[in-house]
Amino acid sequence: MLYFIKVIILFDILNIMESKQKGLVVEAAVDNADLRTSCIDFVLEYVGSSRKEAALEKIPMRHSFVLRALLKYGPRPVTDMAARMSVSPATISSMLDELFEGGLLHREHSIEDRRRVLVSLTARGRRIAERLEARTAARWIELEKNLSPPDIAASIRVLSKITSELRRQNPKRTIAEGAKINVSKRGGR
Repeated sequence: MLYFIKVIILFDILNIMESKQKGLVVEAAVDNADLRTSCIDFVLEYVGSSRKEAALEKIPMRHSFVLRALLKYGPRPVTDMAARMSVSPATISSMLDELFEGGLLHREHSIEDRRRVLVSLTARGRRIAERLEARTAARWIELEKNLSPPDIAASIRVLSKITSELRRQNPKRTIAEGAKINVSKRGGR
């Protein structure tokens, strides 16, 4: 997963650089190159830290994201997890199977609709997810010590705007808690 993120980001950077050399980039994009670079640097650092945290639990990073999502949002159907993780249902199913085999997840039927199967954390999965969250919280507390309240407020404002714009550009994927997941109905699902 990290490899693909790096490839996509590097491809984006190379395209931007090539377009600049050819004079094809509009002025606003040239002025915002530092913003893109800063966002990319942030994502790479965050992913690197997440990988180290997952390694401490002896699980792949992709599993850590699933466990943390379930800790935050509670039991979820597979299609919801796929949308939240921006992967196909087949990909999330494969990840979930690995976590089931490791004793970190279990399946349960929804109380409202017995045909609907929900994925939830086992006690062991919850403990791992809580440790991952605790390490992440400690990392952010340390980071916040080096930022002033105005810097934190500005960061929140800018990152919220960037996130909103990315969600607007990709409306089929909604991560906000409580939001309805828009999943296309193919193959009789």
